[in-house]
Amino acid sequence: MVKNIIDDFTSQIPTTADGDTESSNDAYINGLLLLFCKNLEMKVTQLSVEEKQTLKEIFSRSKPAKEHRKLRRRNPKL
Repeated sequence: MVKNIIDDFTSQIPTTADGDTESSNDAYINGLLLLFCKNLEMKVTQLSVEEKQTLKEIFSRSKPAKEHRKLRRRNPKL
């Protein structure tokens, strides 16, 4: 189920014209955070700054996030 949700999210990521890989990765991780909260039916605002940072660090270690970084290095328009 989680894999399907992440795959759906990944397929909906808009392409960007800028070459800023770091901001694209941040946007991807923030998107995963929003997706996570949405699927758990909770508001992002309910999380503390520390909780958000911890989740972002965890998400950045995930396989989809690593694959997104690899794609961005190969094709900066993603």
